[in-house]
Amino acid sequence: MGMDTVATELRNMGEIFGVEDRAEETIAEIEADVETVSERLDGVDPVEVLVVDSIDDTVFTSGGGGIGTEIIERAGGSNVFDDVDDAFSDVSIEQAADRSPEAILIYDYGATTAEEKKQAVLADPTLAGTPAVREERFGVLPLSSVVVGVRVGGAVTEVAEQLHPDAF
Repeated sequence: MGMDTVATELRNMGEIFGVEDRAEETIAEIEADVETVSERLDGVDPVEVLVVDSIDDTVFTSGGGGIGTEIIERAGGSNVFDDVDDAFSDVSIEQAADRSPEAILIYDYGATTAEEKKQAVLADPTLAGTPAVREERFGVLPLSSVVVGVRVGGAVTEVAEQLHPDAF
């Protein structure tokens, strides 16, 4: 499930509701956002990213089976758990640390704030040795932007600006 799915879903909704032109305009806007990011990131090295959806005894993270990984890739990153087939998965804190993330992307939603999640990561002694924690390199993205829908173009831009601020 990825950007192609977004276009298909929007076209289907446009046809159902008789707003095909608006659907095509929205698809064009998303594609333009993604293309702008691609141009700005030309030649940059990808950043290894750990997604933290939630953290306690494990890290609930984004795997390679969802649109989150494609958003990260198009934003100049590489999901450290893109080899996991599921869209989301629990991994041990040790597994997360072993992947040596250079940045941590926190999905923001629910009762636990992004800042609280960040503090939990910073306080974890196992994650403390990762480049992301040592450099306090964190990004935040609303979970609502990591679903198939009209927000994915903006999500690519938001993540890219946080991973590669010098390019923007």
